[in-house]
Parts: sequence; structure tokens; C-alpha cells
Amino acid sequence: MARDKIEVKVYSFIDGDGNTVYDFESMAEEFEDRLSELDKNLLVMCSIDEIGPADRNNELSRLEMEDLKVKQNISNEIESGTIALA
Repeated sequence: MARDKIEVKVYSFIDGDGNTVYDFESMAEEFEDRLSELDKNLLVMCSIDEIGPADRNNELSRLEMEDLKVKQNISNEIESGTIALA
């Protein structure tokens, strides 16, 4: 039977300060298990990494570069001539 969605429980606990702490590793593991059930021939791996301020800046730079690439491709299609790169 084909599946149209995968559900994963949200694992969390309350720490000593009363804050909710999510167990992302357990959720990722359960998600891997559910994905693996769809095709036993696949190796499914999910990773959890905390993003620091430098990573956020890198992500913004990456997104800006992706946007520039899209704009360049559109420009190239419209130009449809010789392209000189500086």
C-alpha cells in the first residue's frame, strides 16, 4: 500500500529550569526508520546540527548567490547571444 504521509512523534522533556527541551536525535531516528520502510534498498541518514551566528551568515550568503544565479540564467536566456564574463 502506498503512503501519502509520514508521521513522527515529537519527543521532549522538561529540564531543571522548567524549559521544554526537544530530543531531535530521537525524532530524526524515527524519521529515518519511517523513510526506510518505504524502500528497504535505501540507506537513510538524517543529521541534526545546531546553527551558530556564522552559519546563519553563510546561509544568507548562499541564498544570495542562488538568487544571483537564477537572475543570471534569466539574463542569459533573454540575451541569447555572446556572454562576456568579467
